[in-house]
Amino acid sequence: MNLPTYQKQLEQYIVKDQLDKALKRLVEILHEGQKRDDVLGYLSRLAALEKERKADTMEEREYTIQRNKLLELTLQEKSKLTLADLDPALELREGILERLVVYCTTERQSFFARLLDPSVFKHIDYLSYAASVPPHTDVIIYDYIPTQETALQQLIKRNEGPAVLIMTYPHLPWLRDEQYRDRCATANSIYSLGARLQELITVREWMNR
Repeated sequence: MNLPTYQKQLEQYIVKDQLDKALKRLVEILHEGQKRDDVLGYLSRLAALEKERKADTMEEREYTIQRNKLLELTLQEKSKLTLADLDPALELREGILERLVVYCTTERQSFFARLLDPSVFKHIDYLSYAASVPPHTDVIIYDYIPTQETALQQLIKRNEGPAVLIMTYPHLPWLRDEQYRDRCATANSIYSLGARLQELITVREWMNR
């Protein structure tokens, strides 16, 4: 997951007026140090404000002023966030993988872009069928078309690293062959695509531990 993705997560919490969730997310992603300690302090102060408000021991105007100060501090933390601030174990802890490669036509790229969650992979590449597999690829999605069947078979047979998920609507009898069946998975709808992809991600996480 890249830095803008974390910042977007924080922004979404703030837009929804979920300041507590934004602060808790900051605590999760920051490594041990002064910045994280500062955010923990903001979180404690916010909890104290909410407690005083519920107990009716603070005027609403004062509550709003103090909460807005915390909001401003949170926005500053978001804008100043750098990769060096992130917990080094964050990606392993949250199951973030390096690269997803999608082999498809240009016309189908937008279809897959709507379905795939960018927060799970650092990189998502959309490649032509003739392109080679990039280094550090964890999962391949291959949008099957009949003219590329031989290329797909060769990719599966020579592949030693990434998991292969084939998006195919017709049944492919040759996948029953021993040299293919244990080296890939198939999906024939957006629903099964999501389910199979999650299964492959879980397997990759387990293998990387």
